[in-house]
Amino acid sequence: MRRRGALSSSGRHPALVVLGLGLVLLAGIGSGCVTWEARELARERVPLSAGHLDELTPRHDAWGFRLELVETSRRWQRYIFRFETYDDSGGHHTVRGDWYAPEEAFEEPAPLLVLSPILAGPVDDYRASRFLAKEACKRGISAFFLHQETTILDPTRDALALERRLLENVRDNRKALDLFARRREVDRERLGSFGVSLGAIKNVALIAAEPRLRANVLVLAGGGLTRILGESREGLVERYLESRGVAGAKASTVAQEFRRWIVSEPLVCARAIDPRRVRLYLGRFDNKVPYESGLLLRCALGEPQTTVAPVGHYTAVLAIPGWVPSAFAWIEERWRSTSVDGDDAPLFLEAAQRRSIPDRRSEPLDGVGSSTRWKLHVEADASLFPNERIG
Repeated sequence: MRRRGALSSSGRHPALVVLGLGLVLLAGIGSGCVTWEARELARERVPLSAGHLDELTPRHDAWGFRLELVETSRRWQRYIFRFETYDDSGGHHTVRGDWYAPEEAFEEPAPLLVLSPILAGPVDDYRASRFLAKEACKRGISAFFLHQETTILDPTRDALALERRLLENVRDNRKALDLFARRREVDRERLGSFGVSLGAIKNVALIAAEPRLRANVLVLAGGGLTRILGESREGLVERYLESRGVAGAKASTVAQEFRRWIVSEPLVCARAIDPRRVRLYLGRFDNKVPYESGLLLRCALGEPQTTVAPVGHYTAVLAIPGWVPSAFAWIEERWRSTSVDGDDAPLFLEAAQRRSIPDRRSEPLDGVGSSTRWKLHVEADASLFPNERIG
């Protein structure tokens, strides 16, 4: 019989109780995961138009590449890198980023991953990207990521300006990939990418344009940017739409902007990607990048191997212990496998096969800012945008 006032074993060891509950929760998430294997007969791919591919291809070389060692550990070395390049406005800008290299890379070339930060990456000092880079180094893989603006969704930035920034990000990543692929520490035959949330959304265009990336992981990604904007419960997205409204842009105008001017729409770019190059992870209860938008992206990608966990966007951290080993195992297996029949060749499209819209620089659009440079616009099928409403 327990003495009066005595604490129970759970009361004496609350940490053990929390640990136990955590293990039960993780076990539940693990058992609730569902993996859909890749489609055996991939859907026919719709290649990028020559003009679309041109928008995603660097027009200028990078110069002044510099590396600065800033941190070391037993398993990796971290460098800050920077280089200069021209931008579309005729000026030039400095690209900065972090490169994590495993110790093995200084003895023989190591594989390389292009990491793409989440929307709030700069706010928390790229915590997610640094975690993935260190996990990569544990497996003898190097990784880099570019630094990004603190507020990509600036309310002064309309769809055309945002698209320009997204395309610039793809081109800067390709320039960085060129620079690292020339280094003796990098195995240029084993290249890939890893994106989470916004990083995964941006990486779809990068993967479509960059055939050297043979193994690519997309986590909590989605397609149909108009739909994502309209349904996302992400605070930064909601504040962006509210600010655009305060500035006088109607919800319908914002929807029209994104529908009309976003060339790097993931659902368009995804159709140019062989599904064997991609591994997808989704959260069944994600309302930041809505789960339904992830399913749309999976369909556009040709139904690659996909894992769905019973988690939301931020609670997906509970799935990390299972997802990360699984993702890296898939990446390494993909690199080990022999090259598959032409899946890494860049894809083009005859103009007659797709509707191309001529230069609209002289055609004003209500609510769109003063951005003027645009050569080619590719319209996606209306079926790819089932929900046009924003707000």
